Amino acid sequence: MKICIVTIATNEYIQFVERLLTDIENHFLPGNDFHCLLCTDHEMDEISDNVKVSHIGHKPWPEPAMKKYNYINAESEFLKDFDYIYLFDADVGIVDDVGEEVLEDLVGVLHPYKFFEDKSIYPYEKRQGSTAYIADENHDKYYAAAFVGGKSETFLKMAKTIAERVTEDEKNGIIAKWHDESHLNKYFNENPPTALSPSYMFPEELIGHSQYPFQPKIVALKKESHFNQEKIAMGQYG
Repeated sequence: MKICIVTIATNEYIQFVERLLTDIENHFLPGNDFHCLLCTDHEMDEISDNVKVSHIGHKPWPEPAMKKYNYINAESEFLKDFDYIYLFDADVGIVDDVGEEVLEDLVGVLHPYKFFEDKSIYPYEKRQGSTAYIADENHDKYYAAAFVGGKSETFLKMAKTIAERVTEDEKNGIIAKWHDESHLNKYFNENPPTALSPSYMFPEELIGHSQYPFQPKIVALKKESHFNQEKIAMGQYG
């Protein structure tokens, strides 16, 4: 199968890409034909024959996260020929084998921090003026935005819809509460994916915590271990 990995790596997030690609090679759906679409604001040439660099303008946070599906939608001609597409945040690591369980039309990961919460307090977008709005009576599952994927046709349909909604919100002066994650949850609320456990996006700082009895496969790396603390305090990272 031809599989494309998509990641957005702007500013200091570029430092994570080498590890992500190595982890994918070692642990993610082994034995397939992998390519990567790297969207970045860094001036760089193609890393290798199987990595396409898509240059995006340098934008302040939260635009790189909020518009990730706009960047993907802009590359739909390149992406449409793959069998499966998976979007990873750049700052993740894959620590155990991920196999055929992710070969579905669309997969999403149940958010580890929300997994044990009552759905009535999930942080959905509650402003009716936003295209990400979810009414109280429609609360269901809450998904993490850091890993999502599926069959290319299904994934690209989702990306196009979310990109259009983000653009509409922008025209109306609205930024969804949790940016792309709010829009992803709206889409999944309407089009339920195959739900993966928090094992597939497990916070590094919770490993070994008895309250979260999940065996990590994909890990959200702890930013504090990698980034400048002053910039974190100033909200310059997402």
